[in-house]
Amino acid sequence: MKPIGQSLLVGGLIACMIASSGGFSTSRASAGAAARDHAGETSLSTRAQASGIGVTSNGNKTAKDQGSTTTTTSIAAASTSTPTTILACHQDLASHIAIPADVDQLITVEVSRSQAVDGTLIAWQRQGSCWSIAHGPFRAVLAYRGISTHKREGDDTTPAGMFGFGSTIFGTAPNPGVKFIYHRLVCGDWWDEDSLSRDYNLFVHVACGAEPPFNNGSSEALWTETLSYRSFAVINYNKARTPGRGSAIFLHAFDGAPTTGCVSTPLVDLDAILDWMNPAKNPRIDIGTPSTITRY
Repeated sequence: MKPIGQSLLVGGLIACMIASSGGFSTSRASAGAAARDHAGETSLSTRAQASGIGVTSNGNKTAKDQGSTTTTTSIAAASTSTPTTILACHQDLASHIAIPADVDQLITVEVSRSQAVDGTLIAWQRQGSCWSIAHGPFRAVLAYRGISTHKREGDDTTPAGMFGFGSTIFGTAPNPGVKFIYHRLVCGDWWDEDSLSRDYNLFVHVACGAEPPFNNGSSEALWTETLSYRSFAVINYNKARTPGRGSAIFLHAFDGAPTTGCVSTPLVDLDAILDWMNPAKNPRIDIGTPSTITRY
């Protein structure tokens, strides 16, 4: 039995070797043919893609295969590319304020407490879904008695809250380059601060030297304020012009002392802000303390 077993074993080995030899030969031939076919298809596909048409597996050009080839290429490219990193917005002051979707410019004026006179002014601009600083931080000087959400005429407070701006920027100096309508002040240009007047909280022009039809003791002869009002923006506080609620709230140049209700900042900084403000971006101003400025 042992010799027969050895013969069968040898015969089996020979048969396996022959089969294996033929298999390797066949595999190599098939691989060579496949490589040549693939090279031909690749060359044709490359030329076809360069000319903007698709190619089937047998070399036929089809419009249908153009989209599938492009899709396959895109998927392959995407699978080997580095994943895109999406950066989150900086968690700064503006990112915590509920800003209307149509507002792309924001000015924040923040004071440490409601009785504070000095604060910080920053101009922000929207970039996609995030906000970034455009100007500042600058010094802001407010009213003698700080800020209030219940301002009244003559109470020497700056109104707290979020407000828009008037359509016109005024000033005793030539236009510094603003994007808003600009009105250079002349003799007879007033801001009516008489709560009993029909033009309360409005710009009014009367003839130079003429007596205005409202109490001029409580109103402002704008053209005479050559330092504070070289240029200024009107903050739309009490836009409804409710008598006694306060008037003539401006963003103007700092003149060395607290205001009676306005927001002031050094002239060079003010000019940068006014030139930056764009009516198409619907700028707003937000005035408050760290605990209130994000709540309006």
